[in-house]
Amino acid sequence: MKKFLSALLACILALGLAMFAGCSKEGTISGNYSEVTEEDWTAISEALDAQTMFGDMEQEDWNFGFEAKAGFEFSAVNGNEKISADGDAEYKFGMNAEAISGAGSVNFSFTAPEGSENDNISLEGNVYNDAQYFYFGGSVKAPGEEAAAESKIKFDISSLFGGLTGGTATFAAEGALETETAPSAEIAAILQQAAAELSLKVEADLSSGTKLKISATEETFDAVLAEILGGSTAESAPATFTSNVLEVYLYIDKDGTFAQAAANIDIAGAIEIPASDTEEAQTIEFSVKGTASIKISADIPELPDDLDSYQEQA
Repeated sequence: MKKFLSALLACILALGLAMFAGCSKEGTISGNYSEVTEEDWTAISEALDAQTMFGDMEQEDWNFGFEAKAGFEFSAVNGNEKISADGDAEYKFGMNAEAISGAGSVNFSFTAPEGSENDNISLEGNVYNDAQYFYFGGSVKAPGEEAAAESKIKFDISSLFGGLTGGTATFAAEGALETETAPSAEIAAILQQAAAELSLKVEADLSSGTKLKISATEETFDAVLAEILGGSTAESAPATFTSNVLEVYLYIDKDGTFAQAAANIDIAGAIEIPASDTEEAQTIEFSVKGTASIKISADIPELPDDLDSYQEQA
């Protein structure tokens, strides 16, 4: 149960905050976008300065915070059998030289086909963080359990997210953020390289600050599918797409400060599994939709008074 819950919380938070139900304007940033030119890349490189993007941390009154919303819906259908999952999360986070805190809510459910070995899963509750711990208080139904159980637990942040962040960022006990940042030119170069290798479409609006829109193309999905299948071409691949939308947005204001990020995904299609000596041919139809948004906020969320009563998990 402990390992299951730890993994589930990590996966939900990683999905929500890295990428963040339904289709709404939350997953876009409006702008007059046009495809980037070499001249644009120079301006983008200057804007993507990790040293200044989040303000001057050396200033006595420095603070940073954000409000995030995310959600997703997933389904896969094979004949009369269907698996589905959905989730949503809201989170407010704030930090300054003296304090770090976050507060929000998370909901997740997974439904397996009737009679499946994989039982239904659900999680619903409130989540918090301070400089050392990530807290969850709510109900959890794990595989094999008949009913949901109430939990008030906490996880050490370094152990919960160490594998997800690659160890590049940690919270110091006194409330400061320790992080290694890359030069802005390097960030822009990495983005250019990724765009070229994955056939991503990069557009920008530089009229007031820097707004970026990064979109997957049909060639992107073909390349990813070929990589998964070990070099198969799109024509011979067993998967077809009826919808293939994947967009990521980033907004750096005219002062060079991070202001907003967003993402939306709408992918649907089918996977054809050929017949074998023991199995008939099968068609699995799949769909995943989701949106995410992160906006800057100056507030430091208040934490409940009973966090000391939460049980620490290994």
